[in-house]
Amino acid sequence: MKLIVKSRSFYLAAIFSLALLSLQILAFWLIMEAYGLSVSFFVATSVFLIIHLGTLVPNAPANIGSYHFFCVMGLMLFGVDKSQAIGFSIVVFTLLTLPLLLIGMIAISQTGLVLRNIPSELAKWKIADNN
Repeated sequence: MKLIVKSRSFYLAAIFSLALLSLQILAFWLIMEAYGLSVSFFVATSVFLIIHLGTLVPNAPANIGSYHFFCVMGLMLFGVDKSQAIGFSIVVFTLLTLPLLLIGMIAISQTGLVLRNIPSELAKWKIADNN
């Protein structure tokens, strides 16, 4: 652990991780503004962190349901109407998840793999690593 903390790549990874988190929060807040939720950047950050802490424990595939639950609960903590919060949770989930899903699909298609063949390919790698 001491070697990891002393390495240059550790600090670069920490900086890039914080930058990514900041950009995700900014995107979340901008979607709030576009949706018509006039809340502060602090509220957006708080709701974003509530969602991420709530979905930290593994749950349904792609956090469907739990993401929406924690988004609605977080927004309601700051006085947003439940029906408006539900609509927003669907919109923000779609806008923040769909691009990543599409990028992943494009990346997989570029490898020549088929989704149903990935487990068998991983098993081959595991066998090769054990030898």
